[in-house]
Amino acid sequence: MNELQQTQINKIETEIVMLKHQTAQNIIEIGKRLIEAKEMLPHGEWGKWLEEKVEFTQQTANKFMRVANEMGNYASMLNSGTGKLFALLSLPEQDRERFIETQPIEDMTTRELQQAIREKKELEKQLQEIKSRPPKVEYREVEKIPDDYHDLRKKANKLQKQLLDKDHELESARAEKQLLERKAKLNDSEAKKYKELKDQIEKLSKQKNDLGRQVKARTELSGLVVRVEHLLKTELAPIKYSRAIEEAKDDDIVINNLSDIVARVKAWCKEMENIIEPEGEIYYIESEVIR
Repeated sequence: MNELQQTQINKIETEIVMLKHQTAQNIIEIGKRLIEAKEMLPHGEWGKWLEEKVEFTQQTANKFMRVANEMGNYASMLNSGTGKLFALLSLPEQDRERFIETQPIEDMTTRELQQAIREKKELEKQLQEIKSRPPKVEYREVEKIPDDYHDLRKKANKLQKQLLDKDHELESARAEKQLLERKAKLNDSEAKKYKELKDQIEKLSKQKNDLGRQVKARTELSGLVVRVEHLLKTELAPIKYSRAIEEAKDDDIVINNLSDIVARVKAWCKEMENIIEPEGEIYYIESEVIR
């Protein structure tokens, strides 16, 4: 080093020793001087200079230089000690500014600040785990499938997937709501977003319930199609060829009973045709089945 650099280094050494015993605001000043000194010192002299001249380990020096680079804009609010400064340094740089803006850091103790940072990291971890959890889709098979069963099944599966997606969104919203509930104790400005999330959760819950009812209705209708097909092919089909029916054609009671059955089926079919729209959309009506 030349004489001018040596003079500057001696000045820096004196300033650092004085600043070491002052407040957290001066940590930033120390970091700036360490950066300046490291640039001027010859290669290989940095560690020795730290130990002999300012009594710093390289780990401590690196931390102070990082504070100078990343926390220079916040020195005025951290004049009560170094604990808050190093606690905030543990946050990722992209999250730190938002956290400082939304938290009453000046009114918090160092321990309260450290606890708030731990809670923030834990809740973010939980939220990330929920968001990365894949939705589960379940499928069920039926023994006999009529011609139009596949279309009904596709619609039911589509609704089932939408239901699971809503359930997944609901879980994520609830986790974020819990995070905001804790933060709201420290920051009233989050109250509006908390209310919006609460309304969103109520809306998602309603959508989930509506989808659940649609899935149930379509699934029940699919099962009814199978049962009707089975009834027609297994229980009612043989009646057409029954010898007893052939022999009872002249029996008014038998003929009246058969006519009554046919009339009832026709009336039910006609009623259902009036309910179904021309485009094929079906309205589901709650009714009681009499066995």
